[in-house]
Amino acid sequence: MSRLITAKIPITILPPIGNSPPGYELLDIWPQKLMQTLSGPEEAIQSLKIRGLEVVFDLNEITKAELDAIHSAHLNAQNDEISFHIPNHWKEVAIPFHNNSLEEINDPEAQHLRIDFLRNEFISIDKEIPIRIFYPLKSLEEINPQTCTLAISDRVKERHGATIFNQKIFTKNVSSLFVEIIKPNMEIVISAAPKNERETLLWSLEVVAAEDLENTYVAYFMGDLLKSLYNPDIALSPQHQETLLRKRFRDYLQKLTLYSSPDQKLQIDSYWEDKFIKVKS
Repeated sequence: MSRLITAKIPITILPPIGNSPPGYELLDIWPQKLMQTLSGPEEAIQSLKIRGLEVVFDLNEITKAELDAIHSAHLNAQNDEISFHIPNHWKEVAIPFHNNSLEEINDPEAQHLRIDFLRNEFISIDKEIPIRIFYPLKSLEEINPQTCTLAISDRVKERHGATIFNQKIFTKNVSSLFVEIIKPNMEIVISAAPKNERETLLWSLEVVAAEDLENTYVAYFMGDLLKSLYNPDIALSPQHQETLLRKRFRDYLQKLTLYSSPDQKLQIDSYWEDKFIKVKS
């Protein structure tokens, strides 16, 4: 008969199942790792130390009304990132050698468990964005600033020698604070290519000095405003909070997309004409 021992068993908090309430998008869940102090037969405990335990929450158990109430309670107008703190009666884990009966998670860090959502909003980028040409090295002899420039048009205007994209643009699926931080460093880049390679030129949205902007985003939450945005009694540790914020910023950056209307992604059709690259109106 195995002797009884006590050990800490790792718990993995899996991505939630189910669907987010209407008007909201799942961001992440934190913390994602906990430890359960558990006593039992040595063989079973040693096996669990290797395999670990798992917990998954169901988004269908969270209502739109609950998230709306959390959003309404925030005084910061830019706070469209909503934290739903896991109720205590959800914080249970199934123990295999107890016939999968549920036990309360006893890791003190469990008090910090929360699911973060983004409130879906269509965000206007109320700032002009530079637009320029990228000249690939492989075709630089043929295509360079002396042989090819960006034509001024209804959608491209000139200011102090720089070219500016002249169209109202929007984005979504990111937070308004993220947009506020990155929009001064956004630019549209058209990649020049020979006519025989491509009739309509490729373009991309670039964010200059993204690492510095990430630090600004993190500092916003980690500074004095932290207490007003997150209840200090149940906040994550500063180290975990920083990890969460950096991952979130990078996720936003990866899915950043421009729109000309709520259902229409921005299209920039550019083409060669004489010694100019022109953007279609």
